[in-house]
Amino acid sequence: MGKIGHAAFLLHQHLSSAGKHAQQATEAAAKSLEGDGFGTGAALAKAGEGWQGELEVLLDACAQISDHLDYSVKSSSQDDQFVGAQLRVSKISEYLDVPPPASGSDAPHVPKAEGPVM
Repeated sequence: MGKIGHAAFLLHQHLSSAGKHAQQATEAAAKSLEGDGFGTGAALAKAGEGWQGELEVLLDACAQISDHLDYSVKSSSQDDQFVGAQLRVSKISEYLDVPPPASGSDAPHVPKAEGPVM
């Protein structure tokens, strides 16, 4: 997941600059064509605006993918740590013969050891 999220982040960075590469030239050409009386000038301007709109949608999608996968990796790591801690507590409880936790409790009740523990 981390590699895919990183790829989405890199794609977002690259598209942010490369996707706007022809914007100024397209706008200038559209104005020039319109100024010379060509109907294609308005069409070119509309195509340029459409491209910018699609670019924003793609950039937003890349950002959402990157953010979601970053969150998923962190969340999964936290879940793994929690499960690992629960397994360790479970093994310790078995070793010490600790009674199971009361219902509704998130953590097992571990009584304080009396006397020397070897």
